[in-house]
Amino acid sequence: MRRSLGYAVADWIEANCVVPDGEHMGEAYELTTEMLRFLERFYEVDGNGKFVYRRGQLVRPQKWGKGPFSSAVICAEAYGPVCFSHWGPDGQPVGKPWATPHIQITAVSEDQSANVWRALQPMIELGNLAADIPDTGLTRINLPGGGLIEPVTASARSRLGQRITFAVQDETHSWLKSNGGVTLADNQRRNLAGMGGRSLETTNAWDPAENSV
Repeated sequence: MRRSLGYAVADWIEANCVVPDGEHMGEAYELTTEMLRFLERFYEVDGNGKFVYRRGQLVRPQKWGKGPFSSAVICAEAYGPVCFSHWGPDGQPVGKPWATPHIQITAVSEDQSANVWRALQPMIELGNLAADIPDTGLTRINLPGGGLIEPVTASARSRLGQRITFAVQDETHSWLKSNGGVTLADNQRRNLAGMGGRSLETTNAWDPAENSV
């Protein structure tokens, strides 16, 4: 068994997140075994409670459910036990929330960022999180204590220096040098490093000849 906050994060997601659309809209969001394994690795910590991985990449085909899954992770990063607090009696890490999370959903076009946002907003509004995160909208979600979730499609240079704690970088197979995606990814990773934050890439299979992110 790995030393990982992922077990607690998974429990938190299933207790607080709901299916955002379809015939099961509003029902409890259940993680698959594959998703559980990903969370176990993504939130793995070393003996000092430091994350083993600062970046994660989820490569899956269309319709796998990357949008709802990354939305569930965003919810956890906004309000769940994703930061190391101390060691429990079982030798596993105990988590705590970010004090002031600043989360960005990033893509190179508005349509791409909307893929995640359309899952995230109802996941919050239709479930237990609605009482704790009441201020949701199409362009931002204000979190208690001054935190923020926002979609990002602006130029890369305008994003340098922002104090973000987590970022979902969506469809990075289409982030190219020609559309500013490579510079955007570099700047965002530097911003995360300055805050001790982390990022999650979600992508389909890519064309190696395009030199995408």
